[in-house]
Parts: sequence; structure tokens; C-alpha cells
Amino acid sequence: MRNVKLISVIVPVYNLEDIVVDTLESIVQQAVDCDIEILVVDDSSTDDTAKVVKHFATLHENVKLLTNERRKGVSGARNTGIKHARGDWIAFLDGDDIWTPNSLARRIEALSKFPSADLISSGFYNWEFQTGTKTSSRKMPQLSNFLSGHEERYILIENIVESLIACPPLVHTSALLVRRKLVDIVGWFDEELTIGEDKDYWLRLALKSTILVYINEDLLLYRISRAGSLSSTMIPGHIGATTFIKRIMRDPRFKMYKKAIRRKLSEYELKNSYYYRKNKAYSRAIKSSISSIFHNKYDVRSWKSLIAGILGR
Repeated sequence: MRNVKLISVIVPVYNLEDIVVDTLESIVQQAVDCDIEILVVDDSSTDDTAKVVKHFATLHENVKLLTNERRKGVSGARNTGIKHARGDWIAFLDGDDIWTPNSLARRIEALSKFPSADLISSGFYNWEFQTGTKTSSRKMPQLSNFLSGHEERYILIENIVESLIACPPLVHTSALLVRRKLVDIVGWFDEELTIGEDKDYWLRLALKSTILVYINEDLLLYRISRAGSLSSTMIPGHIGATTFIKRIMRDPRFKMYKKAIRRKLSEYELKNSYYYRKNKAYSRAIKSSISSIFHNKYDVRSWKSLIAGILGR
């Protein structure tokens, strides 16, 4: 008996008429022994994205276009997809990203080895699509350190919440496969969040889950530096991440993880202080350094950054 009968792939799109077909092609070309429904959610695009998707759907009967009558943002688009999903497993693929040809097959294989898992994740490539340059996420210092000593293809992670707090790149939106029953328990993406909405959701899923399987392989091309994308703004992710981390620190559901959250917040605030000093925003650098010290007074780097900010260096 197959572990997976139907996978619902939710693809939020907004003004992607030139590239959305590449994304959808990467889904329909997946060679897997199960059915796939592809739910493309157009978040009130102002270009011909919906027209392009409609044409693609005439060529592939498992593709369905859903439309938000008003723009709800990526969280609202994903929620629309979840409401219409019929699969026993749900995958997300942002409309400008690309799955590798074996992306779904690897995740289904992982599930066959760990049938009690609720979450299946993997590595990914940061893809400078204009130059074709690909850099493995597993070479990023944070993820590389976390995975140090692991040579196996499938890594079983049981302390999921603490692991995701310490190492957020363990889960990428477009590389995650989620058991539908878990989604039914946890509910929707928070549409009020504009930054960190995905990390917020993964942590809420993790609270109700016992096993995350991480596939030690890159199964996604994450398109960066596309005009209009978040990665093109040149503002480091840790700037916005502090808001998200402070939010979960106030959440009583994460009370037992407060120590890990404080460590992460201190780390982000230290990075913020470096960024602000580099851009000569010294008052902000000082404020971030003080916050970093407040959450981890033993980190000498935070004290040094505070002094450097006061001295205007």
C-alpha cells in the first residue's frame, strides 16, 4: 500500500507571467508513483499571469487556477490553496522557484523509510538565475554547522522546534512536504504577518509534530535577486527576523523554548548591529547591541559592537 495517494502542490503567484511556466513544468515533470494536483493561486495579478496559467491548465488536467479577488499576500494565497487541497500530503512551491527533477521522489522515498514523519524537508540551491550560479544552502555556515558529522542522505530530527529556532534554513517553504492531518490541526498561515510568516507556520506545525526528516540533498532552485522579490531588496533577513522572534518569545506555546529563542534573538540583534554600523546608522547599531546584550550578556562580540557603535566605528 502506498504511503502517499495524492499530493496537493500549492503555488502562489503574483505578476509572474514570464516565469510561472518554468515553475509549473518542474512540477508536472516529477516522476512519482502517486497523483498530483497543482493548485495555482493567482493573488490578483495585474499582468497576464492568470491567462498564462489558464493556457497551461488546458494542457495538463491536474492543474487548477484559483483566484483571490483582492490581493491577500503570499500567506493569503497559500491559505486559499490549503482550503481547496484534497491531498493527504501538501507541498508548497513559490511561483518563481523550481523543483529539481527528483524533488518529490526523494521526499516520498524519505517517507517510505520514516512513515511516522509529519514533515519532510531538504537542502536547496540559492540560484542567481541571471548568471546561472547555484550555491548549496548546505554550505551556509549556519546549516553547515548544524549538519556537521551527518553523511547520511536522510537525517531524523526529533527536537524539531528547538532545531528550527537554532537553524531556520532546515526548512524552506518550497522544499517542504507536510502531512495534511497536521495542517488540519494547526490551521492557516497568519495573514497579518508580512515577514517571517513561513517560519511562524513551520514552528506551529513543529509544535504538533514529532519527527522531521531532513534530506541531505539540494532539491530546489530558490530564485534570488529577481526584481520585485524579497531577496532583491538587499536588506538582510535578520533585520525583519527580530520582529518574528520577539513575537514567538511572547507566545505562551513556546514558553519551554524561551532560552533557545533568547539565544537566537541575541544572535540576530548582533548581526543587525553590524549591518547598521556598516551603513553608519550608529543609533540603531547601539540599540541593537544593547538588545543583543540583554538577551545574552555573556557574548563579548555584542559588547564590542556596542562600544564600536558609541565610538562611531
